[in-house]
Order: sequence, then structure tokens, then C-alpha cells
Amino acid sequence: MAFGSEVKLSNIQENWLFELAYDSGTLYLSMSDYSDGTNYYHGAVLNKPTIRDSLDLARSRSSSSNITLDVANFDYKGEPLSEFLFGGSNYFINREVIVKSMVNKGTPEAIGYFRVDDISHTGEKIKLSLVAHRIWDYIDLPVDKTLKNEYVPIVYGNYTKNSNTSIIDSESPTYGSAVFDTSITGNDYFPAPYYTSKGGKEEMTTGIHSIDPNAELAFYDSALDKFIPFTDPSSANVTRTTNHYISKSKRHFARGFGHRPNAHTDHHGKWTDEANAYNTNTGDYAQYSYTFTASASTPNITEANTANDIDYSFTIPSGKLSKGKMVFEIVTFHALTDFNSSADTYELKIYIDYTGTGDSYEEVISENHGDLGFNNHTGANAITKAFTYDDRHPDTIKIGIYRRVVDDVGAGGSNPVVAQTIVRINDIKMYPEMINEEKDGLTGYCAGDGLTESWSGSSGAITEIHEAHRDMLIRFAGMVTTTPTNWSGLDGVKDWGVRYWQTKLQSLKSILEKLQYEGGFIFKFKRGRIAEPEYIYIKDSYSSGDIDYTITKNDISKVGINITDFGNLISKMNVNYDLHPTGGRYLTKKTAFSNTVRTNYNIQSKENIVDVNLDAYISPDVTEYDNSTAVESANPNNDFFAYYHNIIGTPRIIVKGVIVNPKFYDMDTGDLVQFSNMYPEKAFGKAYTDVVFMITLLQRTAGTLKFEAREIGEI
Repeated sequence: MAFGSEVKLSNIQENWLFELAYDSGTLYLSMSDYSDGTNYYHGAVLNKPTIRDSLDLARSRSSSSNITLDVANFDYKGEPLSEFLFGGSNYFINREVIVKSMVNKGTPEAIGYFRVDDISHTGEKIKLSLVAHRIWDYIDLPVDKTLKNEYVPIVYGNYTKNSNTSIIDSESPTYGSAVFDTSITGNDYFPAPYYTSKGGKEEMTTGIHSIDPNAELAFYDSALDKFIPFTDPSSANVTRTTNHYISKSKRHFARGFGHRPNAHTDHHGKWTDEANAYNTNTGDYAQYSYTFTASASTPNITEANTANDIDYSFTIPSGKLSKGKMVFEIVTFHALTDFNSSADTYELKIYIDYTGTGDSYEEVISENHGDLGFNNHTGANAITKAFTYDDRHPDTIKIGIYRRVVDDVGAGGSNPVVAQTIVRINDIKMYPEMINEEKDGLTGYCAGDGLTESWSGSSGAITEIHEAHRDMLIRFAGMVTTTPTNWSGLDGVKDWGVRYWQTKLQSLKSILEKLQYEGGFIFKFKRGRIAEPEYIYIKDSYSSGDIDYTITKNDISKVGINITDFGNLISKMNVNYDLHPTGGRYLTKKTAFSNTVRTNYNIQSKENIVDVNLDAYISPDVTEYDNSTAVESANPNNDFFAYYHNIIGTPRIIVKGVIVNPKFYDMDTGDLVQFSNMYPEKAFGKAYTDVVFMITLLQRTAGTLKFEAREIGEI
């Protein structure tokens, strides 16, 4: 700006100029008459308005005040100014107003940009209400709707699909490539609301852009807490209407997969390694082992299946069972000594109950002496139970071993039979295809990547929070695509990952502020001018080259030195982030605190703790700073907690005052300053040397500029 240092500090004379645009020209007003040689500014403004700009570092927000002009209703172009402003052929409402400052007849410089919001008058005096208009005003997201009047999701971030199970082939179930729920671990999905049934397929809305070829849909099974890919999903999403893309799945939202029991109950303690029947290692097993020795007194020995039964329990998947199979991999071993096939009997039966009641065994595996020969025998049995649409998915299965030995020693024979039986269960597997017949309100989930950035044409997905913020401003609010001030620095240091979706109506302003807070930055237009976007953030470190102004005691008056309010100090956070695709919980929870601060300021164990929920932030992981890992030594941009600890985690110095040197009248919020040769000489017991401050408040009236500067770091 052209505010000069040659002006006497004690003789500041300031005139404000107002340029009111209307549909066919500009109206020029001022506090006192002025001509720039081309335009005449009518000195009809009767009051001295105040422009207040501020930054809230703790919430990562900026704000600008509205102003009111009292204007004399003078004759303008042959009519009262009030008639020129409204009711005729001129349109001032919602048009831009530029406010300029001219100090001691120097070159006028813009200090604020506003819009006309309201006009009133009393006959003699006109009141003009000017608002700090921003491009996000009056905009809600999402913008686009389906033909069913439902909002089309807006999605940002990089997503990864789970493996496609696809184990159901038409009417003949095949399981050669089944994916088990234990291997389905990813949660990188976003909601894709159900749209319609068409052409034997279910359609779900994936968003406003193409994500081919990664648009496969999945079902969230709340019972299993897994995202199960649909059977035969479409890998591409296609347009239904402008800015409405859908992807498809099999009818009734069919999904097939493999899963195993997750618990067992050994009722009699006769089995060993019971959990090996359902772990992921098919090379080990649960085992039943028992030896009978006949005698003359007990030639007939029997053990019922109810004397050794064991239960295996499943979590029942969500939905209704369409079809599927249960498979048992069972191996038997037999060692028979002194067995006479013509006189002795050996029986083995394995009872399997799918109802879990033990009252009706659905499968019986029988082996007798005819199968065995007379020595050792090994038999592998893959027992298959097929389920139909009308069957239920079993929650429990029961397995019991029936054995019987009949020896001729009881009839005078010799050499009693010794019978050893071993039964091993290598694996128990269920392969269901589940469906949902009710569709209303159902949500699918998609793993296609989100929107790409809109300022340079990159085809890669937006993966960082500040990138999503800038794209929203351009895509939905029409912001210029020119590079904002401080963008390169912000982009270089902020690798904070984003996954964010918007499916319900919300103001763009609130979304932008959410992203600013979670991303650790502030966005503003420099002095309100929409052609000058600017990002403000706390850097990891500062050098003398970062400083915009050095202020001395001769440049300011009415100096006040404060510290940040202890009541707003936050020394411990429970940070919840990586939002679950269902929106009901967070996948990561970390607790971080500064033991140094809590000790220094006598903060008790249950005091000064806040819970923070982050809906867009996914990385970097928040370090669980504690006694051994001091956050004080961390860089602010290392993670979310480190950033805000630098701002509100410890008391900071605030310097207030009034600028009396006009060369600082071009100062703006976000500018960095240092103080030198000050009075008081120290900020309490802290020297000003190498301390970096940020301007967080400017309040302007004609002839007066008040400021606040907040400590943010050191050189």
C-alpha cells in the first residue's frame, strides 16, 4: 500500500472513500469531498464506520464485520439520492462496495470489500447496510439431486475396495475362490444410497463424478462389522442424469462369502484344541481321542454322542439366507488290536446337528469294521450340507461321537479287543449368500475414489484436507483458480489425509469451517476481495525472512500485554478420527496430552480434557504424547494435536495497542510481526527477542487502527 512513513506520526488525517457499484456505473461517496482527477467523491457520509477483521486460531476461522453508512440524502443527478438508489432503473442491492483509505492525502488504498444488503431512509438521511459478502453465502451442499429428489453424494478421498468374493455362480454355488470374512478388513468406503431396481440389478448412487473402474459396491453387515462386496458387482459407474452416477449390484443386494464359527462350547471336556476347527490354519485341528479295552466282564462298550458333544457357534450375518453350503473337513483314525471280523463289532458314527438343539441330528457319518480292514485306517470326510432359500443360517452346530465295540470274549473268546478312535475336525466353513428383500432406506457402500482437483486438471483423487477445501471453493462457489497466497507453503507441509462425504444438506460455510479446523488452516479473502484468496497457518519453524513488520514503541500507543485465557487452555485431547463409513463411530481413538503443561499449571488428572471428533481427518496418526514424548518438541504440523497444542496448549503472549505510524496502515490479519525496543521492555518475564507474533485482530475507524497480535512461535 501507499501509506508512507514520511507522515508525521502525530498528525494522521484519514478520509474513507466508498465506491458503490450498480448495474450501469459507480456511485462515489466519502467522508469529505475528494477528487482523484477522474471521479468526484461526494463527502456525504455522516458517520465513522468501523471495520473489524479477526482470526480465531483456536477454531481456525476468520471473520469480518458488517458496516453501516449514514449518508445525507442530497440531490444527485437531479433527484434525491434515495430515489437514485432504489425504485428507479438502478440496482445497488447485492452489488460490490469498495472501501478505500486515504491517509494525509496520500494514494487511496482498498481496506475492505462489501455488498449492499439493505437501504432505508428518513427523508433527510439514508442508511446503507453493507455486509462482508463471501462467495459461499447462500450455498448449501449437496447441490445435485436424483430424479427421486434425493441428494447425490459429494465425495473426497482415496478409497480401497475389499476383495470381490463372487462365490455364488448362478444357481450352482461354487466356492473355489471364496473370500472369508476374516480376510475382509478394509473400511475404506463411503455411503452410496439405494436408488432403484432396473434390468434385474439394484442401482445405488455413487456421486457426482465418474469413478470407473473402481465403483464396485459393498454391503455393510452390521452383525459381522464387515463390508461385504456384492456378488457380480459392476466395476464402472454410469450416468443416470447430469451429475448423478450410479453403480449396480445383483438383485436383492446378494452377497456371498465364506466364514467360520467364532466360538465353541466343549460340554464334557473330551476334546482338545477345540478352536483349531475354526481358525484360519487348515493344517491343524480339534481332536477327540479315546481308547476302549474290552474284557470278559465288559465285552460290550458304548459311548453315546451326547457324552462327548461339542458346540460351534456362528455370528449370523445380516439379511436373509438365499442359499449356501456348510462344509466339514473331518478325518478319522482307528487302531484295532485282536479284532475278529467274524465275531467282533466296531462302530463309529459322527452326529452333526445344524439346529443346535441336539434333538435331531441332520447328518450321520457311519464307519464299521467293513470299512476298516483289521489294522489302521485313515478316512477324510468332507461332509456337505446344502441350504436353500427357505432355510435359516444356523447360529450353532453340535457334533457328537458315537462308538460301540462288541467283543466275543464275552462268549468265551480270547484276546480282548483294544479299540482306539481319533476324530479330527480340520475345518468348519459356511458359504452363505445373503440377500435383502426390503430396499427402502438401504445404503450400499462404494470404494471408488473421490473428486479430482479443479484448478490444474489433475486426474488424481484429492487426498488431503486443504485440497478438498480449495476444490469446494472453486467447484461450488466459483472461486478463481489462481494460486492463493501461501498455498505452496501450506501444500508442502500439510499432508493431512482426507476421506469426506456429504450426503445430507448442509451449508457450504459450515463444511468449509469444518475442513479448516480439521486441516489446521484458515482461509480468507485479503481484505474481503474475492480475487485475492489466502490461506493462513502456523508453520513448523520461522526465519527472519518470514516477518512482515517489526514494530517498536514509537509506532504504537496504548500498549497492553496479556496472556491467553487460562480457561480456554486445552492440555489434553481424546482425538477420535477416521470416521466409519456408516457415520456411527470413529475407527481410531488417541489420547494426547502435555505432561509439562499439566504439571506447570497444577492441572488435576480429570481437569482440562476435551473430546474432539474429526469427520474428515484420517492421517497422520495422532501421536499419543505423554510423559516420555513431549509435544513441546514436536513440529506443529506433525499431527492434529501437535498443531493445536501450539496454539491453545500453553499460555501465549498477546500484545494489543493502537497504530500511530501510518506505514503500518496496510497491515492485515495473518501478517507476521516482531516487537523491538518496546515498553514495557519485556512481555512479563519473557523478552521479545526472536518471538513471532501473528496479527489476529484489526479494528479500523477513520484515523484509528487498533490491533491484537498473538504469539505463535520463535525464530
